[in-house]
Amino acid sequence: MEFNGLVGMDFDFFKKKDKMAKEEYEAARNEVKQHFRSLCYEVQKIYHKKTGGVLELDKEFQNFNKRSSAIIAECKNCKNKFKVNIHLNSESLSVELFLKSQTKDQCEYIIEILKNKKSVMWEYFMSNKYMILFVESINKTKKSSSVKMASFELNNKNYDNILKFVEDNFKEGRYELNFIISFSYNKNECLKQNKNFANTVHEAFVSIIEMEKRLA
Repeated sequence: MEFNGLVGMDFDFFKKKDKMAKEEYEAARNEVKQHFRSLCYEVQKIYHKKTGGVLELDKEFQNFNKRSSAIIAECKNCKNKFKVNIHLNSESLSVELFLKSQTKDQCEYIIEILKNKKSVMWEYFMSNKYMILFVESINKTKKSSSVKMASFELNNKNYDNILKFVEDNFKEGRYELNFIISFSYNKNECLKQNKNFANTVHEAFVSIIEMEKRLA
């Protein structure tokens, strides 16, 4: 399965799908799956060629349906506290560390990372312009609030605001958080790189796995 680059509709699909007729929707959905799957295969091939190892990605996308706002490939042999995902939505493609906090201990763990691994976080954010830190709090009514910081916004004030956001939720007993560190490439960047984008995704994948080990 050859990867020839992503196309605009791979992103636009998520904005247009609700207005599509059934046949148009099914055809477009299958195209998105095919292009995303071929990207994943190419990343796996590059990984094996460079390391001799096997990168296991879930490429069945069984949960990808009409309600989905993204298509996600999860790393199956990256089994630590974080999930490692390749995530495509209407705006961007991201290679991400994802931690869903639902308990007091998990929320405390996020606070520990932000406090004790600040130097590690900053090292990565200062060395790559595509990095984003995102934290989302989900309350009992399923409404959410969030904070986000990109590499170009990195400074003590912005970083401390994210830490304070998590700590304030913790103090209020709101432990349900989505904590995401990612390499994120917007639609234009993905399309511009064409076939070479698979190499970019592979490099981001290797870096994000290294980062996870250093945050442990």
